[in-house]
Amino acid sequence: MSSTQKNFALPLAFIGIMFFAIGFALGINSVLIPVLQGSLGITSAESYLIIAATFVPFLIFGYPASMTIKAIGYKHTMALSFAMFAVAFGLYIPSASQESFPLFLVASFVSGTANAFLQASVNPYITILGPLDSAAKRISIMGICNKLAWPIPPLFLAFLIGKEVSDITVSDLFTPFYVIIAAFIILGIISLMAPLPEVKAAGEDDSEGGAEACPYAASKTSVWQFPHLLLGCLALFLYVGVETVSLGTLVDYANSLHLENAAAYAWIAPIGIVIGYICGIIFIPKYINQATALKICSILAIAGSILVVLTPADISIYSLHS
Repeated sequence: MSSTQKNFALPLAFIGIMFFAIGFALGINSVLIPVLQGSLGITSAESYLIIAATFVPFLIFGYPASMTIKAIGYKHTMALSFAMFAVAFGLYIPSASQESFPLFLVASFVSGTANAFLQASVNPYITILGPLDSAAKRISIMGICNKLAWPIPPLFLAFLIGKEVSDITVSDLFTPFYVIIAAFIILGIISLMAPLPEVKAAGEDDSEGGAEACPYAASKTSVWQFPHLLLGCLALFLYVGVETVSLGTLVDYANSLHLENAAAYAWIAPIGIVIGYICGIIFIPKYINQATALKICSILAIAGSILVVLTPADISIYSLHS
């Protein structure tokens, strides 16, 4: 391992923990939705407002998060996001005690805001932290950390509460929420103390050196003059929607197809995503470049989407691997 790789190894480990935290905070929805349905008597459509409340802040607070990063840096924005997570799960406690669905939505909104700030800081950070041609590999590793956390909340709650997930009620959630709050506070403190260098992308600062590092950007006066950025935003918007639908509604889809043991199908999408990340680590950029990988994955995704719609139930469900 080279000196540069050693310098990056520890920061990458800390960022991996943060990606795990992101996955855990999003994965908690997979538990809240059935618990709220059973305890509060809400409909399936109403319960999915939890997911909406979690992801709407990404649209609202994306720009404020970028301004925060510019003002206080990546590292302090990460710490701020963990403090916001602690507040969010603190709000879940009165939500549970009062069995108030609107309060749960507010808490989910705050949690989503924290997630928006954390992702706004860690996603570009992991891209900048190291050689650009291996950015896809680092993102793939972080993606695995993230997806491994999605199935943890049900196991975590079942362990702390001592019940099967199907038997958990709103009144059982107090102790887990207190533990989660403490964990996020500790993560916030660790992120402040962690050896995370403040980095900037080429042209991100106003210095002459930054402008020279990105001559294309130096000729632009507005963010709207970067067509690849706008198309990238659209691609990410669609990607997050697809990923959330596949991870958050797969069991309901299996139920709608009248498949036995629908919960067992919950692993299909995460396994497919992790396989994709592993392929990215192995093949990019050593064997194929990032542009070629994007084309291949886009074709596979389109083919898989067609198979989901047109094939019989027992084949359709597995097409979600793509």
